Amino acid sequence: MKSIWLAGLSLMVAGCVTSNSKVADLDRQPSSVESARLCQKLQTMEIHSHRGAWDRPENMMTAFLRGVEQGADFIEMDLQISKDDQVVVAHDAFMKKECRDSEGREIPGQIFYRKMTLEKIKTYNCGSFVTRGSPVPGEKISTLAEVLDVLKNKTTLRGKPLKLNIEIKYNPTQPEYYPDREFYVDRILSVIDRSGIDPARVMIQSFDIDTLRVVRSQRRDLRLSPLLSDARGGVKIAQELRAELVTPHFSQVTPQMLADFHASTSIHPLGIKVVPWTVNEPDKAKMLMEIGVDGVITDNPEWFQFAKSFCN
Repeated sequence: MKSIWLAGLSLMVAGCVTSNSKVADLDRQPSSVESARLCQKLQTMEIHSHRGAWDRPENMMTAFLRGVEQGADFIEMDLQISKDDQVVVAHDAFMKKECRDSEGREIPGQIFYRKMTLEKIKTYNCGSFVTRGSPVPGEKISTLAEVLDVLKNKTTLRGKPLKLNIEIKYNPTQPEYYPDREFYVDRILSVIDRSGIDPARVMIQSFDIDTLRVVRSQRRDLRLSPLLSDARGGVKIAQELRAELVTPHFSQVTPQMLADFHASTSIHPLGIKVVPWTVNEPDKAKMLMEIGVDGVITDNPEWFQFAKSFCN
């Protein structure tokens, strides 16, 4: 077995990691037992591609497809809503500064999705001037319906159905940028239902626990995942929502915290899965694997796929 530690080193190399990346030796090579344990973990971990893959404009269709190419099990995305109640895929309530209008001009100040119709949103070029990833000239903001149509029948490199981790962005203190919570959830669920995607391939996550409560009140068949800024009390929240998985910040994850979630078997016999965000440092990824996380949300799904190549 080749040492997985070489793959770990490759994660530290700046820039995009590919199968042609050169790696060097570290001072300490792990034992074959340690390598075997990490390799076994890699085979079972869920890899969630955060806003798509890092080397394409975030939350864009090309980033999602790139995440599939790089071995993600889940594609993670964020939702906002337009003036005419169309669900669009974007992280913030306002359009990114990198977007340009139809004349190629920079955006003056903040332009909020809730203040624009979908037709207006589609006039912006959001792929040519990016701070993350390679430019994709002319790329537009996608609707959730468009993304589902493209991804709903995709398979992973493992040959399994690709799954989607859909984050509902909602801030109850900003009613000017978000509609009524129940209305918003209903719009999202309607899009999911109309897409024809298998509900088993969809997971809904949110920092707003009340939003997840609304989703659960309407749907028992969708997986839910509370995003936890503070993991304390997370077991009770997961149990209330009947959530099989939680997504805390990686800094919150400890062996005891994992033990507490894994010991909660009222929802699933194997306990509540823990998939932290956003894991982009190789030493942190290795530590989290060693203490037993069930997956990671990462900008770099390619790292983990590349590491697997050292396990043969």
